[in-house]
Amino acid sequence: MPCSSTFTGSNCQYSICNGVSSEMNYVCSGNGVCSNAVCTCSSGYTGSNCDTPVCYGVNASSPLVCTGNGYCNGPDDCQCDDGYHDSACQTPMCNGYLATDSRVCNSGSIGSCVAPDNCTCTTGLKNGLCNPHMCYGLYQNDPAVCSGQGTCISTDTCSCKSGYLPNDCSTYSCNNILYNSDNVCNGAGDCTKPEYCECYTNYAGQYCQSNTLTCYNISSSNSSVCSGNGACLSVDSCSCKTGYIGLQCQIVTQPDTTSNTTKPPISVVVSCNGKVQSDPAVCSTRGTCSSTNNCTCYTGYTGMN
Repeated sequence: MPCSSTFTGSNCQYSICNGVSSEMNYVCSGNGVCSNAVCTCSSGYTGSNCDTPVCYGVNASSPLVCTGNGYCNGPDDCQCDDGYHDSACQTPMCNGYLATDSRVCNSGSIGSCVAPDNCTCTTGLKNGLCNPHMCYGLYQNDPAVCSGQGTCISTDTCSCKSGYLPNDCSTYSCNNILYNSDNVCNGAGDCTKPEYCECYTNYAGQYCQSNTLTCYNISSSNSSVCSGNGACLSVDSCSCKTGYIGLQCQIVTQPDTTSNTTKPPISVVVSCNGKVQSDPAVCSTRGTCSSTNNCTCYTGYTGMN
């Protein structure tokens, strides 16, 4: 009597699965056991003929197998597409670094690797690998970029803080005069930041326009300072022109030949032993210079000087 359609053998002892006798080693694709015309698959395989491997719980026939980024060769054996790595092809690589690497996408602090060589970057950075812009040799996240006085918004383009000038925000001015000009701050101070002058001694005002130096209560910029016969160099210190002496250059020693006008002598110069009679130290401070080299000594003192 012949066997039924699902069995074979001399004694009908072998089951048939998908046209293959259970006595054959390739029954159920070699990945399962044939019993009563049904394949019971080994772990890692599925399908009516056990011909479909399973990778990490997903059938090889599913578009989601290997995270959708590879091919399931066998049980939990993914062959990843280029640019993807790890057991289930779940990890992309950007610029040679896995998405899980702290160095990815420019140290990871400014972007994340979402696909092979494709970083999602923070605002203002170039997409792709999150390479920052550069302005004049410095990356946009360098504290010194744009001279520390602006923001690098694109290649070699700085957005400068108020008062600082393009292109690299390194220059500024005081009263519309560049900081390094000889006449900035009226030549009496240093322009150290926009619209800010650090004035030299005896000068004041926003742009050092006021001269506060005086000699005997007369401003050094007044034409009458030092009797009009000298320059006020420091407080109460006159530098006299040739032909004038005295604390305030008030004594004429010789006619002024540099002027068309003749100034009459204020007094005749008398000196004793090299000191003019108005010198507080004349006659050793113990007498008065009454005529040239003639000291009149105070009581108790004598001598030529």
